[in-house]
Amino acid sequence: LTRSSTEDFNLLLSLCTPNTDDPIILAAIASLKQMRTFLAEALYSKPPYAGLQKFIEELAKLKVDTAEQQCLESVQTSFDPMLELLTTHSRTPGVQACYDLTK
Repeated sequence: LTRSSTEDFNLLLSLCTPNTDDPIILAAIASLKQMRTFLAEALYSKPPYAGLQKFIEELAKLKVDTAEQQCLESVQTSFDPMLELLTTHSRTPGVQACYDLTK
């Protein structure tokens, strides 16, 4: 959510994708990109919302078909390993060195 720029989001994913050959995680990354595109207008174009209720009402207007459902399931199933990959492989070398020192 913090990356409202599609270019920044895609750059983050492109940095991480070469660091795995797990087809399940690669499929989850592709699903994450598809879901971000699906939700982009509600998340980035229409805010700020007057409150949580207005945000939920906007999400309720979205038509979730089988493709979106499968994407959500893919992201949910692989969320923890995908998050680990995105977290560890998007750190700058200096930040990574700090994490390595704490281990």
